[in-house]
Amino acid sequence: VLLMFVSEISTFESLSTFSAKVERKFVEHHKEEFVKGTIYYQAPNKVVVEVDTPIEQVMAITDKAMLIYYPNARKAFRIKSKNPITPPFIQSIIGAMKADYGLTEAGYTMIKHERKEDTLYTYWNPSSKMKKVLGIFILGTVDNKIVYAETQTPDGKSVARSFYRNHLKFEDSYIPLEVFSEFDDESGL
Repeated sequence: VLLMFVSEISTFESLSTFSAKVERKFVEHHKEEFVKGTIYYQAPNKVVVEVDTPIEQVMAITDKAMLIYYPNARKAFRIKSKNPITPPFIQSIIGAMKADYGLTEAGYTMIKHERKEDTLYTYWNPSSKMKKVLGIFILGTVDNKIVYAETQTPDGKSVARSFYRNHLKFEDSYIPLEVFSEFDDESGL
């Protein structure tokens, strides 16, 4: 279980550049991890995360590389990837600001939609080259606010579900101030 709360959002020009103070609580098997810090974002793919609690840490993420720096220890690590790097807790904020959660941009195609009460659910297939590792992505919206996101494996098992609450209207978008996520350990991810 992952809980994330956004306590303050600032903007410099538009939603393409913003900062947000965040608190994240991760609970697993009755153990809790609490993280507090600030996220700085510049579209399309520059993110800096400054962690204050429990340990000072700075993560700088640009497209396919991530630098993690521990100022007190004066140590840094660089991680390179063949694919863009976007940590899930950052995607929760960035995705919620886009009408389709950024799925079209990521190569997904909407395959169907349905309305259940006041929620519109859209179902998205990953690109053909990613279908071996990714399954359908389900997105739920109410009044243009993302309230639900689910990631599935290629065989249709749910891997992660996120619920978005307490939205703040920010320019033409709604940013969730609370994100509750649950992950399925059985899926092997």
